Amino acid sequence: MSNKAVIYGVKTGDTYHYIGKTCKEVQVNDVMNNSDAKRQYHSDDIRQVFVNNSTEVVALKTCNENDWYDEKLTEVVDKYKDEHPLLNAQWMLDGKRGFWEGTQGYWQGKTRDANTLQKLSESKYKRVLEYDKQGNLIKVWKSGKAVATEVFGDYVVIKGAGETRLYDVLAARSLKGRLRHGSYWFWEAALVDYFGVVPNKLNIDAIRTEENKRRSARMKELRAARKDLGQRRYTVVRYNKDGSVKATYDNTHHCAYKLKISNKNVQRLCRGAIINNKYDLRYGEKVTQALNIKYPKFKAKEIRSTVPKISKAKPYIKTRTTYSVNQYVGGVVVETFNSVSDCADYFRLKPSTVRRICRGKMKLNYNDYPDLKLGDKITVEI
Repeated sequence: MSNKAVIYGVKTGDTYHYIGKTCKEVQVNDVMNNSDAKRQYHSDDIRQVFVNNSTEVVALKTCNENDWYDEKLTEVVDKYKDEHPLLNAQWMLDGKRGFWEGTQGYWQGKTRDANTLQKLSESKYKRVLEYDKQGNLIKVWKSGKAVATEVFGDYVVIKGAGETRLYDVLAARSLKGRLRHGSYWFWEAALVDYFGVVPNKLNIDAIRTEENKRRSARMKELRAARKDLGQRRYTVVRYNKDGSVKATYDNTHHCAYKLKISNKNVQRLCRGAIINNKYDLRYGEKVTQALNIKYPKFKAKEIRSTVPKISKAKPYIKTRTTYSVNQYVGGVVVETFNSVSDCADYFRLKPSTVRRICRGKMKLNYNDYPDLKLGDKITVEI
């Protein structure tokens, strides 16, 4: 015995937002709950239609499960025929149904009309908007590839996907990140979603002010979260003339308070930018300390660089911590790279792409990417 399917509609008043089908989420009296229906959709835009209190989900007809597609298209054409011709849906009813019947597609043996060809042409491109530094609209580009080719000049295809710095610019969260080649760059769809239309002029000052407010709020949240965790800072070690340790200070501010010299001079002494025989200072270990330690105010003594001397203290070497990257084939390490940058150069990928692959955020088979994982932590000199 064939299972039953219900064709349902999502409507507000007499306006239908969506026509769908289900074989499970229908009660005995053919009434559907909004909460039952909305679980089927990943799109937040569609889910918001369901959670609207004025939206009603109604059962339109019940049919055999094998016939649901034809019945759904019949309802689509019936509900929208006054607003849209929906030639595609009608042709699907009259012709082949695509991969459900193992055929090669809806359009086999058919000719697309002029309106459909135009819509298909427009759907292939995501337009990009260019604004000058004053916020005036300069040009509407038909696609990101056109901008990357004519302005950025770095469009390349790697592993079947287009790569250009423009995509990072369009994803930037600040105006500074969007400013390249003397212009600000935006996806047209993003501005239309925010303003409702394509603005001819952007209020750059207002956008920058709003960015500063968001950044300030984010920093306040970060500082509040870091109060319990503390902050990692370098200790400061003071040496005697024979190279033995005379004193160790918690950080540069603590050292400045104890020696009554400015924090700036403590940092310069630790780096070796100035040399003073009385103050032989070097950075020590990096340790976790309390956040924003306050020391009493004092009048700093003025110090000058004395005659250069050879210090017996351990020289300060500026370093940074990075990770190696391992390439796996069949679960076995076949190549190890010293850094993400070296790996990115080898495979002609962006460093950000390599990091996402290492974190498991990229589909390897779909994009033909190598199987990469972060390796050992490495300390290198800068």
